[in-house]
Amino acid sequence: MEESDQAVCSSCHGSMSEPYVLCMECRYPDVCFCLHCFAKGRECGDHLNCHSYTIIKNDFPVFGNSWTAAEEVKLLEAMADCGYGNWSDVSQQLRSKNKVECEQHYNSTYIDKAQSPLSELSYSDCTTMAVPVVFKCESFCRRTLPVPPENSPMFYDMGGYMATRGDFNMEHDNFMELDIRNISFEENLDELEKELKLTVLDIYERCLQERQKRKRIIRKYGLINLKKLNGKV
Repeated sequence: MEESDQAVCSSCHGSMSEPYVLCMECRYPDVCFCLHCFAKGRECGDHLNCHSYTIIKNDFPVFGNSWTAAEEVKLLEAMADCGYGNWSDVSQQLRSKNKVECEQHYNSTYIDKAQSPLSELSYSDCTTMAVPVVFKCESFCRRTLPVPPENSPMFYDMGGYMATRGDFNMEHDNFMELDIRNISFEENLDELEKELKLTVLDIYERCLQERQKRKRIIRKYGLINLKKLNGKV
């Protein structure tokens, strides 16, 4: 994918803004997802949601600590649209910098101290850009945990468990948070009232423990993989 091209989600095909997710195993062509599709564990072609991935976010500095790579690109695009000297229009497109900052940075970086051609940044020789962290979704692999469509029969057979999120659609005691949202401990609180509030918090803590217990049981024993239980895989 060329840096000048607008990134497009491989699932919903919508234009993406940073941050977005790039698959590190499906490189030809690049497979990337917007955060919404990635959170749902979407797959396409040969891409599986258990593939390793990295987060694309151009927030690293290039020529100085005060300007990020994304801002450098926006500055050059704004200069191409508005022309040299129209610093008010350039700053309006950039939004994150005022016209004085745009003028000073462009003149000092691209005119007074310009490099021709600009050196390419690489992970091996660039000291200002860190190597992207590659993540692995092993616990979400479709070969272990099925990812049925929401509201499908299998989705209800799985008790509403969403494998790619690791959560239930409806948690155990789902409205428990409503019982503690208004709890506060003021000074000179009556001892009996204080004891009642602590008891409610203790009940809520046991509720959280029960939620985690149910998720651990599902992940450890694969109880949601019906085919595996039936000996079909």
